[in-house]
Amino acid sequence: DKLKIIRWYVVKHSRSAKMLFGWNKKIDDPESSDFSKLLTTISIIQLFRKDKENEIL
Repeated sequence: DKLKIIRWYVVKHSRSAKMLFGWNKKIDDPESSDFSKLLTTISIIQLFRKDKENEIL
């Protein structure tokens, strides 16, 4: 799952990816790039929006 998220990130947010880890969309390819070091060093969390109907008071 992390790999899928990283590939999505470099395609959709290439400028941010360039600043974070040196991604160059002109020469780097998300399908053939080796993200193994990056995947072992980062944690990815998913946030959910709280549903007001099920909110406990």
